[in-house]
Amino acid sequence: MGVLGRARRDIVAEYIKPADLIIAMGYDPVEFNYEEWVERDTPLIHIDTVPADIHADYNVACQLVGNIQDILKALGRIPKLTHRWNLCALRQHRDKLFTALTPKQKSFAPHQVLLAMRDLLPPNGLLVDDVGAHTHLVGQLWNTQGPGNFLVSNGWSSKGFAIPGAIAAKLVQPGRPVVACVGDGSFLMTVGEISTAVRLRLPMVFVVLRDNFLSLIKVRQLRKGLLPHGIRLLDSDYRSSDNLFGAKVIPVRDEEAFREAFKEGLEGSEPVIIEAIVDPSEYEVLI
Repeated sequence: MGVLGRARRDIVAEYIKPADLIIAMGYDPVEFNYEEWVERDTPLIHIDTVPADIHADYNVACQLVGNIQDILKALGRIPKLTHRWNLCALRQHRDKLFTALTPKQKSFAPHQVLLAMRDLLPPNGLLVDDVGAHTHLVGQLWNTQGPGNFLVSNGWSSKGFAIPGAIAAKLVQPGRPVVACVGDGSFLMTVGEISTAVRLRLPMVFVVLRDNFLSLIKVRQLRKGLLPHGIRLLDSDYRSSDNLFGAKVIPVRDEEAFREAFKEGLEGSEPVIIEAIVDPSEYEVLI
């Protein structure tokens, strides 16, 4: 169906709106409250380790508070119920959401980077994602192709997570391809850790989506009618380096060049940084 609160949340909400019952398992409203997407009179079954954090006017039909794994095992013993899901409508919804998330662009767009990575990264590859405007797209577009293949700083959403997180993942599971996906804002916060990857000679790929701005903050400032302030990171004439701390840097400005660089990074024996220089304009529509 899509991810609540991420890119094109309006399309996800549109599909959820006619629901006659919502079952929420482990739902943490730290960033996206129940009240922002649940209809006031729609029955809600809340399954979590803590009671529901929701306004008293909403229809909490049932709460199961305890160990979620034990609760699910108990629910699994209940005889199966027949349902009448409209699978054709679900496919149409997915197609509509995917089309909305991948608008045609004249210039190199963030969604092209993500789709190319998904196309080239092996099924057992691990993506470690950072926080920023691109996270909204990753949340909707990234197909993990199985459990344990995706790490993200969710909830409190601390920036600067992906580089050290990806290094740790590679050390723990050295046989798996590991990719860190970061915006330029998050990259600048922890770029010094690239030296750790170089020193340990970790074969991994760091993908930096560079648009020279804190784009998520820019979008939110504009939505509030504010003048953009404190969001420019790099000047338009910034020139890319050929290496950082000894890690090769490959600047790319189109999808074909990105695919070639990404293949090189996956096949290499040392850390590689791919600087994808993208046009952030699609964020203003998608977020």
